[in-house]
Amino acid sequence: MAAEYIAQRGCLDIVLCERGIRAFETSTRTTLDVSAVPVVQHLSHPPVMIDPSRSDGGRRRRARAPASGAGVL
Repeated sequence: MAAEYIAQRGCLDIVLCERGIRAFETSTRTTLDVSAVPVVQHLSHPPVMIDPSRSDGGRRRRARAPASGAGVL
């Protein structure tokens, strides 16, 4: 509903990102919930993308975003 709130205020440049859900298993701390993507696409207007970099359990080093946060909502 946060995206809908932002859209009501006039900002229509919104993209939703599925990053995964927290799991109880320690070897795979974050599990990518691919089944949530079609549900969110059906319920919401913004496009949905998937970020698979978090589903590796934190084993590989991930690239970091710029410190300035330029271009990030």
